[in-house]
Amino acid sequence: MPRLLPIDWIRIVATNYLLQLYEKEYGFMKEWETVKAPFVQMIALMGRTSSLIWVEHLLMRNPPDDFISWVSDLQKLRNYLNSFQTSTDLSDLREISTHLEIELAPYKLLLNELGYKWNLRAPWAGEELMGRDVHRILQDIFNAAGVTAFNDFSDRQIQTLVGDKSPLSADNGPIYPSILSLYLSGGRTGYLDKLNRRFKEFEEKMKASGAKEPPSALGKHAEWWFDHYVHDIKFPDIANKIAEIDERGGPQTENIGKAVIKFSEFLGIDPIEPT
Repeated sequence: MPRLLPIDWIRIVATNYLLQLYEKEYGFMKEWETVKAPFVQMIALMGRTSSLIWVEHLLMRNPPDDFISWVSDLQKLRNYLNSFQTSTDLSDLREISTHLEIELAPYKLLLNELGYKWNLRAPWAGEELMGRDVHRILQDIFNAAGVTAFNDFSDRQIQTLVGDKSPLSADNGPIYPSILSLYLSGGRTGYLDKLNRRFKEFEEKMKASGAKEPPSALGKHAEWWFDHYVHDIKFPDIANKIAEIDERGGPQTENIGKAVIKFSEFLGIDPIEPT
């Protein structure tokens, strides 16, 4: 079965590949830190409030299989956040979070401007960059509080998260082997045939919903895009650089150009061509 994913999920993967490259770019990160400086305390507070809201929401909507571990870690998280005198009342936290969203709106605009300056000319740039700020704070909080259960989602939780209408939801429930199911299926071979039929039905449903297989070279396409639009490297030079380390010669210049253009269109980026 191909590795099918909804288009929106593939777009998230592609965006992450690209932003990871930006986060390794010294000049960009230096400017990001300068822009962030006046908002550091608000971002930290947003991370603290978001962490508890997120976990409480998951517990209510997507109860974990190992409920005891989650509740134990939730208490650790509350104890840690109390050291910052952060309210653990959800209504208060949501009010604080809403207020912080307003207070951080100028920061988001500045990040948008930073993205445009570095050819990340997309309407989502500021939102995604600030989201990565908050996510780093959230992970630091989990590490400092000594919690691990929140990073471990069961298949059932994931199915609940994507929703009942998603092609990823298991409408008929999972198949678990048992003595009776093996006997009624005609043994191991019959059971595997039944499982393969279920896989085929699931795959067809995914394809019908518009799911596609992520390009195997999606990470490479992000690198070529970054080399061209951030490092101002021409497509022929990118092809030559690849050929120097690839015994097979690597992709042709024309194919690199097509992949980069398609990558821009897929992520809704309108970059300026290097001079």
